[in-house]
Amino acid sequence: MSGQALVRASARRVLFRSYNVGIASNFFSGSQAITTTSSDNHYSGGDYLLSRQQQQQHVTSRFSSSGGSVKEDLSAMISREIAEENESESNVMPVELKDLMDQLSEDWRIVNTNNNDGSSLSLSGEGEATIQMFKKDSISGAIVRISFHCQDSIVADDDDIMEEDEEENEEDEEEDAVAIKFTVHVTRAGKTIVFNCLSMDSEASVESVFLTEDDAAAAAQNNNKEQLYQGPEYTELAEDLQDMFTAFVQTDCGVDENVAAFISMYADYKEQVEYIQWLKGIKAIVHP
Repeated sequence: MSGQALVRASARRVLFRSYNVGIASNFFSGSQAITTTSSDNHYSGGDYLLSRQQQQQHVTSRFSSSGGSVKEDLSAMISREIAEENESESNVMPVELKDLMDQLSEDWRIVNTNNNDGSSLSLSGEGEATIQMFKKDSISGAIVRISFHCQDSIVADDDDIMEEDEEENEEDEEEDAVAIKFTVHVTRAGKTIVFNCLSMDSEASVESVFLTEDDAAAAAQNNNKEQLYQGPEYTELAEDLQDMFTAFVQTDCGVDENVAAFISMYADYKEQVEYIQWLKGIKAIVHP
């Protein structure tokens, strides 16, 4: 199994109270280009063609070791990666995630698509990379909607990471804490409050708040939100007001520990599924 597959397999360990993802390694190292220039640092026509030919030969000899074409070797490498991902079962939904999804389905309708067609979440992970969650019960007539993209993550700053439990093993301590970005839309009478949030260690936190005249669906697809007033600098708000916004999201909007854990866990699982589909899609074009 390649180094990347091992890293991805390690990242499959999903926890309710602590969520970490290993750092994946790159596929290829960079290659040095071979060029031929004249003394005045300008390419002549012949020199340019020769340098391009040399560069092509250099790349071909570097990556085509099996005697086949580059596209055949690339296709073989992609097939290898797909096989290793399938062997590690990285695209299989963990039991913990399935159980958590079943539990949340009592209060949330979870949709794996960008379209509001009412389609339910697929256990195979098929669908768009954006996942949406609709709270079944309104809060005093307001509709609550969550949306997140499986790749919309950030590595937490060292200052933001809580001290590790001394009982955690060394491998866990080396993993960087990853937070998943998500938004909570609270809509009433055609107007929406948008909470930009983070999910980390099974806890939701609010990063910014702004108001829009759109309903939840339009607010989620609004490409001109930079034209709107984005609200005050959030960290400059009174601390008790920041705490109350977080309490509102966690309590009234229902983004509790289970929902925050689901966002992190499903984003990780969904990224694995999308990665395999990405490999298959590239192979279908490169060497059908």
